[in-house]
Amino acid sequence: MAKDYKNPLEARVTKPEPIAATAQPQSEIPDWLPKEALEADYSNDILDANQELEMPEYMFEWKGVGFFPIGSINSITGHKKNGKTMFETLLMVACLKAGEPIGPLRYALAESRPEPKVLFIDTEQEQAYSLMVQRRVHHLMGWDYKENVERFKILWLHDELDAKVRYNKMCKMIWDYRPDFIVLDGSRDMVRDINDADESTTFVRNTMNIATKIKGVLAQALHYNPGTEKMRGWLGTELGNRVAYIIELAKEIKGEIVTFLAHFTDCRGKDVQDVKFYVDDNNVKFGIPRLLELDEVMKTLSDQADAKSKEELKSMFAFMGARTYTYWTIAKKIREANHFGEDKAAKAITDSVKFDILADCGDNKFKLKLTNDAEQASMSLDESNDDPF
Repeated sequence: MAKDYKNPLEARVTKPEPIAATAQPQSEIPDWLPKEALEADYSNDILDANQELEMPEYMFEWKGVGFFPIGSINSITGHKKNGKTMFETLLMVACLKAGEPIGPLRYALAESRPEPKVLFIDTEQEQAYSLMVQRRVHHLMGWDYKENVERFKILWLHDELDAKVRYNKMCKMIWDYRPDFIVLDGSRDMVRDINDADESTTFVRNTMNIATKIKGVLAQALHYNPGTEKMRGWLGTELGNRVAYIIELAKEIKGEIVTFLAHFTDCRGKDVQDVKFYVDDNNVKFGIPRLLELDEVMKTLSDQADAKSKEELKSMFAFMGARTYTYWTIAKKIREANHFGEDKAAKAITDSVKFDILADCGDNKFKLKLTNDAEQASMSLDESNDDPF
């Protein structure tokens, strides 16, 4: 029976009642119910509607949109040599600067955690390259290159050959140091076999537990499989299922202009705009990552290169007229007309979608976007969906 309460506008506070077990004869227990499940206690696992709703706290913001919630694991991926470590450097510096944003990139916890600590775990690079990461961070922070700073540490595990020993050293360092932001570059070296389902699942769940218990954020770098856009092995599959955010890094070469794009492919919260940056080699020999939109000269050059690339792509795809083509037909035509390999033809199609030159119609079919009446009139009005080739 419902209890009376004085204020009709005040919600009652009740706790979820355990579900009463219905007595069942042993012969009626279904075959899908394991015997050991009969003793399982789930009473503390029923979600309590009276529990206070705490909205996620994000460690970072890009253009006012939060990403990397506290207690989460996240993935930074892409093909090798596409700027992952440079992007990680930007994030680490943004965190260490606390209340001082890097343009639109901001550490969002400056009030509650004014002096965050950052741990970079490197399993991939030789020691000289790990030292370059340290130098870049120190340079951007204005610290002496050879000063050991308490708020920023690098755990270098490249020469440790045993995955289990690496993992144990990482866990002990995290426990002793208690960092707010952890970058693991790369998680592949923390397991013996990236295609072992049990080992990969256990590792990913353990890192989730670490991030939750220390109330921090853990970003894991894992390469794509060669020739694909999927993270490596069963480990990559499991990470893709569990992380809060996936950020894909890509290099863009436009004539003499080389830039990098960090694209948020999977977001648990609001969608986050792409981050563009370049590497400044003019001042120091180890290169410094810089946000593109904070450098007007580089941004102008990049925009000009984009405009030129767009015009070249529009010309390249003009053969499509008003027809709809399959991906494979387009790729074949592009390869034959421009003497491209498969990868270059695929990139041309991807870039054309990004530049709004091609419309993705689904089912691996694409159509040229006609931007005005003049373009429409200049092209064939045959809108058949059948490939003419």
